[in-house]
Parts: sequence; structure tokens; C-alpha cells
Amino acid sequence: MIFFKIKRKLFGKVERFVYKTCVTDVSISCVRHDDKECYVAEGHGGRKVETWPIYAFYKAYLHGDVNWAKSAWIECYLEQYEKYKNVSKLKGGMLNGSLDRSLKALNLGNGNASSDILRRGIEKRVEERLRLADTIREEGYRPGLGDPVTGIMKTDRKLILCCGHHRVAVLAALDEKVVPKVTVYSKRF
Repeated sequence: MIFFKIKRKLFGKVERFVYKTCVTDVSISCVRHDDKECYVAEGHGGRKVETWPIYAFYKAYLHGDVNWAKSAWIECYLEQYEKYKNVSKLKGGMLNGSLDRSLKALNLGNGNASSDILRRGIEKRVEERLRLADTIREEGYRPGLGDPVTGIMKTDRKLILCCGHHRVAVLAALDEKVVPKVTVYSKRF
């Protein structure tokens, strides 16, 4: 078990938290989406995996409704990007998030792209996300690859996810019950 210090600014003062860290398997039923303001406004912040839009897209895709999953996800992404392109990722927006960075690399971010070019960028991102689902379905989930799934365990034993939303949604859509090797931060174990 490792101790980890986190600083957070709250009401104009800096608070320090000391968290214990461990790597453990976590039941998907305990996982909750992080509760940043944009996610809460959209209805899935702080809620179970089954309420997340990406879960619905992965579930449909993995169970054969490929065309609906792709088109619905693309339309959702387009709507969300227009709505949150100037809101910081720290608040759950898209500014400086992975899609925004990808579009900026193509000089398309922050409303500077035609709708056709923006759509093509989003279609590419959706294809990348669906390849993740295919890989996990075909090869199994391999937690040692890439960044770890991480979250903060609350006193009610709910894990607020910080990283790994797509991998967790894919596992849930595949009817898995556990996310293996999650890095968990907690004030106590």
C-alpha cells in the first residue's frame, strides 16, 4: 500500500488529502462516473455504468447493432462537442480533451472546422473507440497495457472513476462483473 498526497483548492483554500493506494479488482456494480459539472448536467455524472451514453453505444455495437451504435455515437459526439468545446476537461467539457487535442492537431478544434471536417474527425474517433471494444472482446481485457483504470473509493464503497471510462464501459457491455487491477485511492481500506 502506498500513500499518495493530493492537493485540492476548495473555497479559496488549499486542502491536502492523504490517500492510501492499492491495486485491486473492483465490482462493476460499484463503479460510478466522475461527477464533474458537465457530466452531471448530462445525467450520468456520479451514476452507474449502465447510465453512461458510451455504455449504450458499446452494448449495441457488441451485440450486433453496429450501424445504430456508430451513427448514434457520432451524432452524440457532434452535439456534445458543439455544446462543450469551450468548457475545460476539468469540468467535464471537451476543451483540451482527447478529441479536442486530436482536432487541434488537424487545425480543426474550437469551432474552426467545417461541419463536414468535424464530422470526419469524430467518425475517426468513434472508429478508434470501437476498435478498443473489438480488441477487448477478441483478446480479453489486458490491464497491463496503457494507463491503469483508476478511481477514488468513497466511504459508501462506491468507486468514482478517474481514468478508464471506455474500458469499464466495454467490460460492462460484455456482461463482465469485475474490472481487474484497478488503481484505487482511498482514505482508508
